[in-house]
Amino acid sequence: MDRRVPIALLLAFIAKTAGPQEPPEELRFAPIQMNTASDYPALPEPVRKRLGTENCQIPQPWPHLEPANVVSGHFIARSRVDFAALCSRRGVSTVYVVNGTDGTVIAKLYPVEDIQYFQGQGGPMEFSRRLERLTPPESGFCLGPDDSCPCLGTVLDAVLDEYEGKASETHCFRGTWHTVTSGD
Repeated sequence: MDRRVPIALLLAFIAKTAGPQEPPEELRFAPIQMNTASDYPALPEPVRKRLGTENCQIPQPWPHLEPANVVSGHFIARSRVDFAALCSRRGVSTVYVVNGTDGTVIAKLYPVEDIQYFQGQGGPMEFSRRLERLTPPESGFCLGPDDSCPCLGTVLDAVLDEYEGKASETHCFRGTWHTVTSGD
């Protein structure tokens, strides 16, 4: 018998079984659904234009029930409404705080790689970073590492930057921006 036949069959078998393999489902990352500012019709035109100019893609946490990660509030002054949007560019999401009147970017806070906000249980990993508005006195719940709470005792809103089910950050303006991490 020609020895080349079994070797050829063995090589064919190895090539077929050793090819690219899919990782187990629980280790796969589901694609992040991205929105643009035009998906938020209630946004004032200057804010929508600014987010477009900044090339903001707004990542949506799972489940994708309705547009998320854009919130309004009195973040800088009680006399006006500003907007906070989670803006993803090149795989890094940053909280943009935008003046609701003229569209000026007031602050860019807490940039983190999108991949850091994936989690899952029994299926593909899903994006789970979500912005919410905290109104006083809710915005004072935070305790920093030194038991301080720069967001406490204020009349201004704060931005809750939530890693769903995990530790979260609260961003508040008190003359300067403060970011305080709350526990898991």
